[in-house]
Amino acid sequence: MATQLWSDETAQASPASTYVVVEQARPDAASSHGVSGIVQSAQPMQVGAVTGGRVVQLLVNVGDPVIEGQVLAILDGRIAGFRQAQAESEVRRAAIVATERAAAARRAEALVGSGAMSAAERDAARAEAQAASNALAAARAASGIARAEAEHHVIRAPGSGVISSRSVELGAAVAPGQTLLTIDSRKGGMIMAALPAKLAPTVRPGDRVVYRTDAGEGSARVIGASPRIEAGGVAPVRLAIESGAPLPGTIVGLRFGGQDARGDLVRVPLSALQTSQHGGRFVYTLDPQNRARPVPVQLAEMTGADARVSGRIAPGTRVVAAGAGFLEPGQTVRIAKPGA
Repeated sequence: MATQLWSDETAQASPASTYVVVEQARPDAASSHGVSGIVQSAQPMQVGAVTGGRVVQLLVNVGDPVIEGQVLAILDGRIAGFRQAQAESEVRRAAIVATERAAAARRAEALVGSGAMSAAERDAARAEAQAASNALAAARAASGIARAEAEHHVIRAPGSGVISSRSVELGAAVAPGQTLLTIDSRKGGMIMAALPAKLAPTVRPGDRVVYRTDAGEGSARVIGASPRIEAGGVAPVRLAIESGAPLPGTIVGLRFGGQDARGDLVRVPLSALQTSQHGGRFVYTLDPQNRARPVPVQLAEMTGADARVSGRIAPGTRVVAAGAGFLEPGQTVRIAKPGA
């Protein structure tokens, strides 16, 4: 690929050994929605299991709206219930012992006063009463923990939003701390989309995008574009919503630029767009002698397989659609598809 935008006077003609695919620039037309995305919350809420157990009720699915405090799932709480009953029984036993030890300590005080008991025996009674009181406090704390654990078998929504993912099924055994569901808050702040491989390299952070929903349209800004092509020939891109308020889970149509047909724009194949070392965009056009000439362009929008651009290109201009990456300015080429 050429690394600068050059003048024809400095170009060196090359042997006509490079074949290229050529298409004609076309008049501009209105955009279409070639890429879809899904609205996500900027801060999703993870819903996990505090205690382990088997899922006996699963009350929501992906896409369901929920409100704060709503019951989402219920785990088998029998073991936690048994532990709570055992802890409460221990509290009752410790309370009886503490009451008995306290009464014994009071009697010891009276007996020491009458000379019927030694001070050492009184001190021992006091120590037993204090130990029983401490045991009662520990039993009550353990009962509180058991009660809280028993309540945790009911999984509730920590906030309002839409269920965006579910990683558990009815009857599954879950471990303490395992994430069961994800809730996107009702304030959707992000759009996630998958771009076709040929479109992904032309998308840059900061690019403005128009999105459309059934309720209308808004604008978003690209804040992350992965250069890695994933399975299926797509690259993930993340956008921040700047106007509009679609709910999480909403499917949106995306168009980069989002403008209607304009007389100062032409359409060229997206594959014709090249980038100089300075970050500018250009395309190669051919003169009547089939010599390649780089022409700077300004990108208005990417839509489907086309790019809508402005510059010194008129409808009908022959543009190199494939093979431009191997060209130098002024190079004479052979056309692989004459008349394309």
